[in-house]
Amino acid sequence: MRVAYCVGDIYPTERKIHEVVRMASNSTLQMKVFALGDTKVGPLDERLFAVCSGDIGLLLDSLKSYDPDVIHLNRPGVPREMVSSLVSARRDMSVETLQFAVWDNESASIRRHVVVSEFLLRTLIRRARLARGALGNFSVIGNPVDLERLSKVDSKHVDAIRAEFGADDGLLLGMASNPYGTRYNKRFLSCLGALKRKVPRFKFLALGGLPPDFKQALDRRGLSRNVFDVGSFPNDDARLYQHIAALDIYASYTVVGETFGIAIAEAMALARPVVTNSTPWECNAQADLVDNRINGLVAQSDEGWAAAIVHLLENPGLRLALGARGQEKVLVNCQPKDTVSRLQALYESLSEKPNPPGSFDMSEVEERFREKKRDLYDHGREYLVGRWAAYVQSRKTIAGSWRGALEAVAAKLVSPLNPRD
Repeated sequence: MRVAYCVGDIYPTERKIHEVVRMASNSTLQMKVFALGDTKVGPLDERLFAVCSGDIGLLLDSLKSYDPDVIHLNRPGVPREMVSSLVSARRDMSVETLQFAVWDNESASIRRHVVVSEFLLRTLIRRARLARGALGNFSVIGNPVDLERLSKVDSKHVDAIRAEFGADDGLLLGMASNPYGTRYNKRFLSCLGALKRKVPRFKFLALGGLPPDFKQALDRRGLSRNVFDVGSFPNDDARLYQHIAALDIYASYTVVGETFGIAIAEAMALARPVVTNSTPWECNAQADLVDNRINGLVAQSDEGWAAAIVHLLENPGLRLALGARGQEKVLVNCQPKDTVSRLQALYESLSEKPNPPGSFDMSEVEERFREKKRDLYDHGREYLVGRWAAYVQSRKTIAGSWRGALEAVAAKLVSPLNPRD
């Protein structure tokens, strides 16, 4: 079975997903990536990747030459106006992976839909107001984690990185991410400021780079000696994984939440204890991946995020225990061969008409979401104001203005079950 995996540009995540699927595939499943845009990760094997650099005609000709059995779109990477052209010849054999809670008319024309977590499916149903009867068209298949490569991290390189940043003289934290404003913003500055008041000599590695305006803000806040722009690793996953393995704590942060959390899963696979923030106003899949006080700590307020890190700093035995349990969870739930098996079963089911009935118990997902929303390291009353401040400030970052933030808060106060929340 030949699968054409269509994307916009090829970023590290798209490359990783394809490489893991390819390595775990069998003789009956072949996959090639077709990119409408460009590659952001350097030269690629032309046998496995077709990079069309904006040439739509070249893309369509390449697809025709490949003659796939299944068209699989990665969205929103593939533009709306391109969807119809890409799936026209294989509409009954078309699949899309939804990485975000975005649904449009083009999605409605595609045969089957993959979401990368149950919390993303919950958010999508509420925001797009999808009928529960449509669940037969959906599958939940998480992004694969390259467990084989992660298991080969060289301890000598890890020790060298720790020595380079003087890890033995203080606390070494970090996060792997592109330099997005949804991660590096005023709220995260507040988190780092709260941490510096408690641990003045902490060090944070930005694995993937920092936005220029965030660097300037670090200087103004007196944090430039604590935060290091390590740059990106576009073609060197081994080097990235060595840096993650060198961390005392993987400290994740985002105002818009995760829909899966592949970088967090990679850190857990390396037995790093994770501290992440909760975003119940968004998808919040990171709070489903990281089980509070079981394999990591989850906080919502800025002070709570900092306090969780301090708690792990003061309890090295707990750090080890959380890291070990996180590794166990990822090794059980994120095996590439399991991902490939589910994908292959999905592709084979496309020949069935009508679609098989959905088997999701959304009531169980809703209950788990509510539990995760309440299960916080900073659940105490002393953090109540901070949790609300985090909510409002995050809304402002997402909406782009105080007016948009206040409208969202007002909607939540009127109806806690508003689909936007």
